[in-house]
Amino acid sequence: MMRLTIELRGLALYLIVVASATLAQRVHAAFLLAFMLACLVLPLRAGETRSLLQTLAPRRAGWLIALLLAVGSFIGLYATTFITVKLYWGTFLLQPTLETQIAFGARQFLIYIPLACAEEFFFRGFLQETMFAARWGNRGWGALTRKNLAASVLFGLAHIISHASWLELPRVLSGIILGRVVERSARSILPATFLHAASNVAVVWAQSLRVG
Repeated sequence: MMRLTIELRGLALYLIVVASATLAQRVHAAFLLAFMLACLVLPLRAGETRSLLQTLAPRRAGWLIALLLAVGSFIGLYATTFITVKLYWGTFLLQPTLETQIAFGARQFLIYIPLACAEEFFFRGFLQETMFAARWGNRGWGALTRKNLAASVLFGLAHIISHASWLELPRVLSGIILGRVVERSARSILPATFLHAASNVAVVWAQSLRVG
């Protein structure tokens, strides 16, 4: 009965988070603050505060894989953007100085870290490692656990609804990767938060290099 109550509360909190994200995307960016507060504050009202605080614990595990995936994001997006620009516009990417790129990346990282932390706390810390972990534990199919899959589907669905676009469907895959990083980090969301923010910065950085 207690678990069902927590799950019903979790569903209600999820709907609030999706609604605030949708308002931020379609009405005004000011609602982004409401979205972040919903992600960070509402889970603490679901009766699993101790479990949630454990997901914020700093641990050594998980940082290497998060760093490697972050570097891979930059390399992969640069290569993809380079090929796309060359094929469709017949030109090359802009090549700003290294100092300019580092400064741009640092500014973007400071912007995306709070957002990534909020999303990871809700989707991985609360949904995956608290609510769904209580139902399924670590059961699943090899490296893919049920809790990770369920949280990742909801993660992708939230993006599809808020952006009103099925092009956000790959978010399910990115959610699975982030969820796996959390599992490899002994439930800490901190390495996944770093990877999440770095991946977002990589997208913005690659887009800033385009010409045409």
